[in-house]
Amino acid sequence: MSCVSTILIAQTKEIDLLTHAIQNSKDDKEKSDLYSQLAEKLFVYDLEKGLLNAEEALRLSIKANYKRGQAQALTSIGAYHNYNGDYKQSSKFYHEAVHAIRGEGVEDFPVRTFLRLSILYRQQAYFDSSSFYLNQAKEVLKDQKLGPLHASLFSSQGLLAHTRSRDNEAISLLKKSLAIRLQLKDSVRIADTWCNMGLVYTYLSQYDSADNCYSTSESFLHRINDPERYMYLNLNRGQTAFAKGDFSDAIQNYTRALGALKNNTYKRYYALILFKIGELYEGQGAYHTAYDYLFNALKEFEKINARQDIARAYTQIGWCYNYQENYSLALENANQSLIIAKQIGDSVGIAQNQNLIGFTYYKTKKYKEALASFEQAVTIRKKLKHWWGVSFTLYNTALTYIALGETGKAFDLLSQSLEIDNRIGKKFGIVFTCNELGYQYAKQKNFSKASYYLDRANKLAKMIQVPPQLLVNYKNYIFLYEQKKDDPKIIKYFKLYTALKDSLSNELNSDRISNADAFFQLQKKAAEVELVNKENELSREKIKTQQTEITFQQQVIIIVSVCLFILFVLAVLIYKLFKSNKRDKEILRNQNTDIIRQKEELQAQSEELTESNQKLYSLNIEMNEKNNEIKAQSEQIKESNEELEAINDELEKRVEDRTGQLNKAYNELETFFYRTSHDFRRPLTTYLGLAEVAKTSLKDKQALELFEKVRETTLGLDGMLVKLQSISNMDSISVFTLINLPDLIKGCCQKYYESIRMKQIKLTDEVTIDTINSNASLLKIVIENLIENAINFSTPDNPSIKIKVSKTDSTVNILIEDNGQGIPEEVQPKIFDMYYRGNTNSKGNGLGLYIAKRAMEKLGGYILFKSIMHKGSSFEIIIPV
Repeated sequence: MSCVSTILIAQTKEIDLLTHAIQNSKDDKEKSDLYSQLAEKLFVYDLEKGLLNAEEALRLSIKANYKRGQAQALTSIGAYHNYNGDYKQSSKFYHEAVHAIRGEGVEDFPVRTFLRLSILYRQQAYFDSSSFYLNQAKEVLKDQKLGPLHASLFSSQGLLAHTRSRDNEAISLLKKSLAIRLQLKDSVRIADTWCNMGLVYTYLSQYDSADNCYSTSESFLHRINDPERYMYLNLNRGQTAFAKGDFSDAIQNYTRALGALKNNTYKRYYALILFKIGELYEGQGAYHTAYDYLFNALKEFEKINARQDIARAYTQIGWCYNYQENYSLALENANQSLIIAKQIGDSVGIAQNQNLIGFTYYKTKKYKEALASFEQAVTIRKKLKHWWGVSFTLYNTALTYIALGETGKAFDLLSQSLEIDNRIGKKFGIVFTCNELGYQYAKQKNFSKASYYLDRANKLAKMIQVPPQLLVNYKNYIFLYEQKKDDPKIIKYFKLYTALKDSLSNELNSDRISNADAFFQLQKKAAEVELVNKENELSREKIKTQQTEITFQQQVIIIVSVCLFILFVLAVLIYKLFKSNKRDKEILRNQNTDIIRQKEELQAQSEELTESNQKLYSLNIEMNEKNNEIKAQSEQIKESNEELEAINDELEKRVEDRTGQLNKAYNELETFFYRTSHDFRRPLTTYLGLAEVAKTSLKDKQALELFEKVRETTLGLDGMLVKLQSISNMDSISVFTLINLPDLIKGCCQKYYESIRMKQIKLTDEVTIDTINSNASLLKIVIENLIENAINFSTPDNPSIKIKVSKTDSTVNILIEDNGQGIPEEVQPKIFDMYYRGNTNSKGNGLGLYIAKRAMEKLGGYILFKSIMHKGSSFEIIIPV
């Protein structure tokens, strides 16, 4: 590949300097680094040219066996695919980069690749994987001096915390990143960090802080020419303006973001801006246009598997349907979003959907369901400290109680909502809530409180200029003075109401014209970006087609070359054959002479074969005579078989006698075993008693520790004897009775109550069957041994055991499931063998599962199991009805 950079038009001073450095460099390693740096710079202006430079960097680094260069180039190629929304390819190249540098890590790699992997998985809402790679980066950096990589790590950790709704933690981490970057005077990264902080402050409803962050970010961006950063800044500013209700400002910022996006159509940002434009149209009541943008955004999000964004798109579509009173589709989209939000653990998304579902139930007069959904939403929002969301949900809940006629609860909730709005300074919410409280108190003829809240709403609505709520305020005043029969005041507020309404009508027409023009510009920009998208797609397809044609031409050239080579070889061979023709003829004459001589030899051999045939005839006669002898011997064997049958009868009689003796010995052994186990348990019980006495009577710490060891050993021996007794007792158990299954399972669990409590195991059961006809003793043996097994192999990380009972036409099934250590696949065939212990750390005696299996055989059932290492095991008892 020739020098790629010579075809580039220098857009910035840095690109010019890098291009010049590449042209003057003679060292492949140095050139590889420069090409990778140039690729990263070019991604801002032209993704395809950036990719060409990254691929050249990879070629040079492989040639020079330069591992760091390979990791850097592969990471850049992965970044190209990330920008294009091909996350699968991006992940492939990132992992190749990690593999290339494995065991040879340097100061900045593989940390940079780990950070890119974290971003990739965060964008797809695989938060655990994102956190895993951040921890990998942190582990590599732990012994290094604070520098730019630490700043990137803190920034990525902050953005992940924000994505997972931990916004205060996000601000703290972003500030740590900013402190390092300010010391390094890295203008680009400083601008990024301020911009990210602005977005987080928006989610915390701290809009002034957000605006300050954006202004600071812009002051740094003025020093550099970076369309990507300007696009991101305007996108975030638009989100903040939208959150404040300033739609005009939001439109302008989204339009600027789209203009910057034309340089490079980054797939995720393109989809995100489509989504935000859909939100804008929904806020303006233009629902059909909102659907177009939201569904297009949803399609783009699905292409790149941005799961959290997919869920948010479904939620926004649900709100559109709700406002159009299509409540069935509103619920359908809310539930679709809720499923994804639960899968990825998005608490904010879950709360948003519960709020939407509750509001839809409220509108359809399903007040009980509405209250349940609002309760879930407010619980999550309080936990996350999203107080603006808490206030909003409390307000909706109050409306529901008003519809139910429970005004006492409604007043309490409205007061709570107002208190939150006062605390966080949400003036818009204060106006809403005061207007509603004033109206409700007027309905109750509590005129002093009604006047207080309406006066407060009036003053604040004028101060922050919220004309629609001021109009509601005048309407509520008219209602108040109608209740008081104060005609002069009614006339006064009616005049104010009429004047404001006329004024709003005029302003609305003016705003509509202004907004229509702004929306037209926004749509125009969106159309331009979509056209650029299509042109880029066509360019990529054209490049692929050209590459295919080149590959085909190369293949044709190779095939033609091979054919020419074969023809040349054939010509050489023919020439050699022609030259050796005379020699071959001489050889043929010599061979003919040899053939004649061989023919004579064959004639002699034929005569010898004739003599051999005669000998074979004689042998056949002898064989017939031998066969007659064998027949005679067969008669003798038949007589011998009759004698053997008589001997077999005698042997069977002896076997019966021996079997009787063995049964007698087995019964005696079983009796001995039973009595011996009882006799052994007697002194063990004494040891346990002595150990308990020692606890109360001895003061020596070492002696107490020894007695505790004696007690633990004794308990282990006692447990083993109990299991051996159960083996002995099984054969004597045959009675089947009606069993209370819930009580039986409860008793089995109670036996291990202390172990479950000590290990903090979460035990749950789902027993929907009351009785079963079986043998209580055998069934209890099975369940107890399986519960004990689950306890023994539990892990300290949130251990749990679940017992579930189900029934089919012919069986009752008891499932005992745990999330413990799991059973290695190679030992699974042996787990039911007597005394087999598959884990060297096991404290058991290898009898539990053997006993459980034998007991199930006595019951006429069987045990199924499946296990995954480090995820847990499940044993299913199948009992015939």
